[in-house]
Amino acid sequence: MAAPAPRDVTSQWSCFALWGPRSRDLLQPLTPQDLSNEAFPYMSVRETTVAGVPVRALRVTFVGELGFELYCPSEYGAGLWLALWEAGRAHDLVAGGYRAIDSMRLEKGYRVWGADITPDETPYEGGLGFCVKDHAFPRPRRARPPARAAPGLPAAVRPSLGGARQTSPCG
Repeated sequence: MAAPAPRDVTSQWSCFALWGPRSRDLLQPLTPQDLSNEAFPYMSVRETTVAGVPVRALRVTFVGELGFELYCPSEYGAGLWLALWEAGRAHDLVAGGYRAIDSMRLEKGYRVWGADITPDETPYEGGLGFCVKDHAFPRPRRARPPARAAPGLPAAVRPSLGGARQTSPCG
């Protein structure tokens, strides 16, 4: 049996990201899917409908607030957009572009690979120490690895995101 060949299906799907503290309030009346934390936990996916449009809904966010990504077949894209936009009027929905997303994720302390962090930083230097499991890599036990200086700079002058370090992913 031949191995399946990858194919580009990008143009077959439309995607809308609905993020913010009122995203669930806006979306729930449009779908039969229970959007509660218990029924639809973070980082999960559900096949459902939104305003009668078949969607793959992902519970995810890149801006630090409650959020959903809605993927639908391209031919339904305009209809889904209009339904979301109309439902959003009561919630002061704002259409934001990628630069708005970038600004919000920076404000929340979310990092982007290649822009904020690179192979030149350890997870601790990039403010991501909370993501490292002690058992993930065999090494001697210690609270945290020693800080590394950027090439040519003393440790006290190494670069950091926005000149400050976030101590918690939630704060």
